[in-house]
Amino acid sequence: LCSVAVAATLAAARDLATLVVALEVVSLPGFELVGLRRRDPRSSEAALTFFLVSVISVAVMLYGVSLVYGATGSLYLDRIAAALADPASRDNPATSVGVLLTLVGLAFKVSAVPFHFWAPDTYAGAPVTVAAYLSVVSKAAGLVGLVVVVSQGFGPYADVWGPVVAVLAALTMTVGNVVALRQRHAVRLLAWSSIAQAGYLLVPLGVASTDPTDAVLGQALSATVAYLCIYAVVNLGAFGVVAVVSRHRPAGLLSDYRGLLRTEPGSAIMLAFFLLCLAGLPPGPAGLFAKVVVFEAAVSGGLGW
Repeated sequence: LCSVAVAATLAAARDLATLVVALEVVSLPGFELVGLRRRDPRSSEAALTFFLVSVISVAVMLYGVSLVYGATGSLYLDRIAAALADPASRDNPATSVGVLLTLVGLAFKVSAVPFHFWAPDTYAGAPVTVAAYLSVVSKAAGLVGLVVVVSQGFGPYADVWGPVVAVLAALTMTVGNVVALRQRHAVRLLAWSSIAQAGYLLVPLGVASTDPTDAVLGQALSATVAYLCIYAVVNLGAFGVVAVVSRHRPAGLLSDYRGLLRTEPGSAIMLAFFLLCLAGLPPGPAGLFAKVVVFEAAVSGGLGW
């Protein structure tokens, strides 16, 4: 409840101090949730990994925020945007470093490549329902923080952070999907799928580098939010089926799912439907719509690559 309440508050943050505090309070209950299975060493290891990565990410982000504050003289996003529109602030190297480090801290939260290494082990060590929560609510909080920062504060600097986000999106989609092919554990497979989905979520934001106007940025943000809403429902559904199946097949291996249609037809049909939605294939119209919206934004923005 604490984590969800602060995640909702995060979307209303309009200064960097509130944003950083909200992001950390979203994560704090997560450490305890991941380590709920006290007698399982994997759970403790996953909780420790999650904790250390969170500390590192917030340290990087705070350093970036301090540089942005030093260059612009404010923590309020609207004042930062006004300052970044001034050539004197734009030409300051500290501004570029501060903006990029702030976004790197948020990239840890959304598990974008190469800041993704914590996610598979954390998801696999946590209870399945907790892994589902982290893959949706925690990731959504990080992405909402990113959207708030780039739309309200760093918009005039889109020509600097836009290409970085575009490259991160391409890397995250590619690495997440390729490594997922080698997985033999259901939760680790969904964890790498979740990493790949983070890449799709970042695609529209990279478009802002080609035409950093309010109209283009607004369309990109709309595409990202639409994909996020659909992804949240579909991914929760996939994790939900895995949680149900894992009650009597605790190993969680993909081999355990052989013959699922015969023994548990309801679970098998639902899992197939949710996976098709994640892939953007019929008969999952929601997933198909989300993919079309995201890539239409990229192609129309000149980022077909």
